[in-house]
Amino acid sequence: MQDVGEESEPLDPDRSTTRDEFTELLNAARNRAGLSYAGVERAAKRLPPRSGHQPSLARSTLSDMLTGKRAPNKTNLEIYLLVCGIAEEDLPRWMEARKRVWETAPKPEPKAPPKYRLRTVLITSASALALGAAAGATAVLLLTPDPARGTGEPLVPLQVATYNWTHWTPDPLAETRAGEIWPGTHAVACWTTGVRYTWIDEAGTTRGTSDTWLRLATDYYGNRNVYISDLMLAPTPKPAQSLLPRCP
Repeated sequence: MQDVGEESEPLDPDRSTTRDEFTELLNAARNRAGLSYAGVERAAKRLPPRSGHQPSLARSTLSDMLTGKRAPNKTNLEIYLLVCGIAEEDLPRWMEARKRVWETAPKPEPKAPPKYRLRTVLITSASALALGAAAGATAVLLLTPDPARGTGEPLVPLQVATYNWTHWTPDPLAETRAGEIWPGTHAVACWTTGVRYTWIDEAGTTRGTSDTWLRLATDYYGNRNVYISDLMLAPTPKPAQSLLPRCP
């Protein structure tokens, strides 16, 4: 992993030798600028036109860029860097680093697959949706409330069992991806219903199905009010003390 240095030191794309290092630098640029994904999106729209077009960056594009899912195209990378305060005269160095790690460097080894796989089952009737909501409410009964944290809304600390994507809306579509969530304790604000998930283990056995989605206070990348399926939660033996509120 590349050392990105202190915040007073300029970010050096010339030192990037891998895609992970380059992605780390891109995230460091945003963090130094103090911008959320939404902040980058808004700031891009305030840039002057480039090549006759008004700049813009969708959150799904940012997610792909800042998680290293795919190579950023040159136009989006330029817009992102300018928003993050990178000087125009430094852009060629970043473009060269992009070319070096994405077009020249060998493709990294794929990560080990998770111990489960998910598939979606579309809900096709109002009755199915009602049944799913009832099942979701039963699952939420297992949640234990956290003491007040002065945030204006109740937050419940819950154990997420496995790595997964977070989403801007309660569904698994790629274009709604926001960031990532890692195993551990995360603050949950409320629950809602969305596209149904079915968890199938490596043996092909269905381990659970649910259309209940939980809204997190924040994810690994600092995105607020993002969603995960409740199938991501670790089972808890604690008795029910209260229900999470349903998301408005």
